[in-house]
Amino acid sequence: MSNKSIKKIKILSSIFALIILILFIFSLINYSVLSNQVDESLNNQVEKYGYIGVFILAFILEISPQPFASALVPYANGIIFGLDFKLLLAITILAVILSSLTAYWIGLKYGKRVAIKFTGEETYQKYHNIFKKYGKPGMAILALTPIPYFPILAGLFKMNLKNFIIFAVIPRIFHFLVFGYLINVIF
Repeated sequence: MSNKSIKKIKILSSIFALIILILFIFSLINYSVLSNQVDESLNNQVEKYGYIGVFILAFILEISPQPFASALVPYANGIIFGLDFKLLLAITILAVILSSLTAYWIGLKYGKRVAIKFTGEETYQKYHNIFKKYGKPGMAILALTPIPYFPILAGLFKMNLKNFIIFAVIPRIFHFLVFGYLINVIF
């Protein structure tokens, strides 16, 4: 690959990361507004766009702060609208994997500078110490539960990719398999 191609890839990667970062910051700033609009919007998007809508919504919800909705919400809406359980689960898991890896990369590349700007050095150090203490098991617990899961922290605090996949991505897949099955049984 030529230097020019590599430079273009780096520029496009940086632009993509910046867009994701802006969406992340926007969701933090507008939490209360988004909280009310998410529920209404999810139903409309899943009904209108089907599997593609579920994929996009699951990706966005997984990469953004999740206190207002989990990626399971568009999945549940897909079940309600009669989408195929197995295909829906596969699409949701694919979106979650890609979203987790994207968030990890953003945290790895841009996280510290952005985190310190928003939280200050003291708060950043506090979370860094917590992550150092509970890192891999803590990430696995967050990935397994409905508690907000922030894969950006793994990149931010330099968890290596292999450990991230083992302690975050795989438990997150398991999370969606279990909760996806339960949602399918309920609906």
